[in-house]
Amino acid sequence: MKKRIARIVVYFGLTCLTALVLSHPYIWQSLFGPKIKGEPLWAWQQEFRARLDSQPPTLVGKLLSILKIDSKPMRWIGTFDSGDPELLPVMVSLADDGDENVRRDVAYALDNANPAGAMATLIHMLEDRSSNVRHGALSTLMHFRKKSASALPTLRALLKHADPEIQVHAAVVMGAAGELSPEARSLIQAGVKSPMVNVRRFAYQGVTEAFKGDEVIFTTLVKRAKTEPGLNERFGSLEALRHFGEKAVAPLIAMLRDPAQRGVRMLVVCTLGNIGFQAKEAIPIL
Repeated sequence: MKKRIARIVVYFGLTCLTALVLSHPYIWQSLFGPKIKGEPLWAWQQEFRARLDSQPPTLVGKLLSILKIDSKPMRWIGTFDSGDPELLPVMVSLADDGDENVRRDVAYALDNANPAGAMATLIHMLEDRSSNVRHGALSTLMHFRKKSASALPTLRALLKHADPEIQVHAAVVMGAAGELSPEARSLIQAGVKSPMVNVRRFAYQGVTEAFKGDEVIFTTLVKRAKTEPGLNERFGSLEALRHFGEKAVAPLIAMLRDPAQRGVRMLVVCTLGNIGFQAKEAIPIL
């Protein structure tokens, strides 16, 4: 009787151990898939997460943590090329990851993917609960420019978002996608004058030659180029000024002559260089 009970205990223990081993996604997917390039999908997901040293909590992960066994993401394969079309499904699978940082990194990494393959995922991420993830998706769509046209319906809805940063960023992306609606234009105009630094930073990206005749924006940019608290914002305002061409040359030359603006001299010089031949009168001062 005792031997029988011992066999049952051993059998039960082996069954539990086997179930525990198989519950790990690396083991399960190694046997049953899915696989990409011969490696389990989970291994590629870990490879992506390892860039952030981030991992969503799982039952197995929690158990390993209790047992003092390190279960952090590691470089299982050695590299993750976000521009590889075969690895796009890995990033798509992480678009709803429990870790906001992973989702945000996916949004930015999709910038290297084929726009057609990444578009549905990016549109989905525009509705993410995290503003950081939404901004990541908007930034990638901004780089895709007119290839982002299929995202326009969602972008139009974001113009009414409660967050002014999201509103202005969406308006800027709409302009890049080829649709600068009156509502989007008004948001960019208001954004340039906003007291919120991040709103201004996004709005500067939306100033193009379409605003060339806007005297209010021009005057505001000249002021902001001298007074923005951060170099990134200074650069943004100067980069926006270049779209005004020859009209921007005189105030930029004045900045070069102003000792108080010495810290941004190189940014001003770069802006004049981007204006090109129209800025030739600045040559003697350079």
